[in-house]
Amino acid sequence: VAEGAAMATSPVSPTGDAPATDPGAEEPVILEALPELVDRESVPRFLDPFGYAANSSAEWGNFPIPELSLEVRGHDKVGGHVYYNIACAFARPGQWHSPYYKWVAARRLGHLREGLHDPVKQELRGDYKKLFDGVHFAHKVAVKGTTGRLDTWCKKLASCLNAKSAPPMVAAFVLRILLPEDFDSDEVARAAASASTPKP
Repeated sequence: VAEGAAMATSPVSPTGDAPATDPGAEEPVILEALPELVDRESVPRFLDPFGYAANSSAEWGNFPIPELSLEVRGHDKVGGHVYYNIACAFARPGQWHSPYYKWVAARRLGHLREGLHDPVKQELRGDYKKLFDGVHFAHKVAVKGTTGRLDTWCKKLASCLNAKSAPPMVAAFVLRILLPEDFDSDEVARAAASASTPKP
């Protein structure tokens, strides 16, 4: 199980008027080791606080799902290792510019390959080439252009989830590897519920 730094998240007002905490104060949450994957039977329960309605690990429900955005915003060297900073956010469908929940995850290339790319590719099987046509993951060794390749790949992954082209199991992979170990599911659920509540 990973040992990470304190969680750096920002629940945001669903109107987008003001964040609950100063976004400028966010610090990337560093992951020291890969967490255990979510077992298939637990996927619907694991995803529920985020506003995802899944019938199973392979099937989405008939309700709209939140819009996930992933953006790789550069990298930093910590303890001799390169960590890529991934800005993550949830918003109501079509309102990506006004996220109700966001955080920054710092992950090493090996984390992203072994904990995200590889299981996603295995889960999608033959659909992977179709969904990621022309979009390639970063090379095994960090070279020039790695940040750009990771950013393009992560954005494509988010797009596949937002369109329900990828199953709930893939969403579980994404959140399990990008969320801090000590994330507050109740806080996430409150932010998601607030965003989905119609305003008078």
